Amino acid sequence: MIADAFVCNIGDCLMRWSNDVYVSTPHKVVTPPGRDRYSVAFFLDPNPDAMVACLPTCISLERPAKYGPITGADFLRSRLEPTYASSTAVRKSFPE
Repeated sequence: MIADAFVCNIGDCLMRWSNDVYVSTPHKVVTPPGRDRYSVAFFLDPNPDAMVACLPTCISLERPAKYGPITGADFLRSRLEPTYASSTAVRKSFPE
């Protein structure tokens, strides 16, 4: 641990933009016993029309792009739809 430090977790979109140079952080919080931990969540998504494509500085002949280009809206939709699909399946299993 580094005293008076900030931890910045990146998300899946920056991981895609950076061609996995930066890897997104699993979402979990563990507070050491007897210590305070303060967390402020801030989520930022690209403009819906923005193209999310590998940054030129993150690709090379040895490290080709792992992901195809996608719009910000389509990327966000690809991350959210599985969540809603599973909640819909749960709702369908409980009759009203």
